[in-house]
Amino acid sequence: MENSTLISDTYSLIAKSAERAPESIALETFGHHSLSFRGLLRHVHYINNCLQALSIERSDRVAIVLPGGIEMAVVLAGVSASAVCAPLNPGFQLKEFAACFDTMNIKLLIVASGHESHARQVADKNNILILELIQHNSGSSGMLFSFEGHPDQETDDAWKHSFILPEDLAIVLHTSGTTSQPKIVPLTHLNICTAVRYVCDALSLGPYDRCLCMMPQFHIGGFVDLLLAPLASGGRVICAPGINPELFFELLTKCRPTWYQAVPATLALILAHAKALDIKQVESSLRFIRSVAAPLPSQMLHDLEALFQVPVIETFGMTEAAPLITTNPLPPEARKPGSVGRSVGPDVAIMDDAGTLLHRGEKGEIVIKGLNVMSGYENNHLANDQSFAQGWFRTGDIGFLDDEDYLFITGRLKEMINRGGEKISPNEIDTVLLEYPDIEEVMVFAIPHAILGEDIAVAIVMKSGHTTS
Repeated sequence: MENSTLISDTYSLIAKSAERAPESIALETFGHHSLSFRGLLRHVHYINNCLQALSIERSDRVAIVLPGGIEMAVVLAGVSASAVCAPLNPGFQLKEFAACFDTMNIKLLIVASGHESHARQVADKNNILILELIQHNSGSSGMLFSFEGHPDQETDDAWKHSFILPEDLAIVLHTSGTTSQPKIVPLTHLNICTAVRYVCDALSLGPYDRCLCMMPQFHIGGFVDLLLAPLASGGRVICAPGINPELFFELLTKCRPTWYQAVPATLALILAHAKALDIKQVESSLRFIRSVAAPLPSQMLHDLEALFQVPVIETFGMTEAAPLITTNPLPPEARKPGSVGRSVGPDVAIMDDAGTLLHRGEKGEIVIKGLNVMSGYENNHLANDQSFAQGWFRTGDIGFLDDEDYLFITGRLKEMINRGGEKISPNEIDTVLLEYPDIEEVMVFAIPHAILGEDIAVAIVMKSGHTTS
């Protein structure tokens, strides 16, 4: 990522790439549309002009409720450069949209034209402005869409980019974690651009790279990992409509992505699809696969590497860190079984219950701090008091650092089972049980015990054709 230390806003990330290679493809969808960096910048300018016409200011929140794909990617880029984007899950129910609109203080909703949704109902009820996106049938030189009531005009020179401060908000996201009520995570342009630099550096991204995006774009990973990082490096994003193992293999052949990112559940679907078709090995242009958001069973990692013949990289991140914290390195550097790798930039430490930082090899809560980490949850003093200690953000995860600063996660703080005073990590038991080849899924949890307080219970799903003995 060229001159990455000088870039502190999302607009400049895209503009720099457009300046270096304006006609290079930035975004594409198989068999439909592609958009050059020059074309992407034109769309960003158009979105800004539309928002200005509606008196939307830089600090105003714009909810984006669109299906995954190239239009969603463009709108994310454009809104974050002009206001504060708030991408939301199109599958939310009425009450969920109402809660998000209220807590996020939404001023404008962007939806697909003619598409009825709960989000539109909530916006209508609360007199929130609605901007309807109308798809076009254009290629690299034309507009992919326009907004109803805002005709497409040549905007490359019509708008001069207004000054964005690093501390200005770029995006707000909601997160519920594993044990708490939803919280609002505000991330600044500096938070986002720092995280983009971390991703680009960790993955050695460059203009030759093509990222296949099949993950939801309303999460932080869809915004940073699978949109801004590839664009900032001058690479290309292949936008797919959603998770589809059959389409994955088709795009692997026809679009030739160099890297792919998914959660373990999606990677399991891909393995199952390959097994159903009796595919033993895949020849592809991939140079690595990233596993994110949840622990990856070691057997699945081995199966993926055998199938695709590329390294599978495990990472550790969270919305509050925008999202990358640690990652296993690419070859030839060493990967360690069971580890989520080393820090890509932020400070990572282990803290005990008293707030004392522990030595390498000692187990405690994983804490972080750095320019990619949010300054605090929005309008939630209680959560902030619980989540920050001496300038460190408490992740809620339990783990340790080894002598080479590789991080190992052993469980969640609030999921620990207290069996007669002995603290037991369900995750560690999960890991051992999943080593058995006949077990498909496992969940370890606490049950009440009259003497011990809590005891261990296990729910197991066996693979088809296998039984317990």
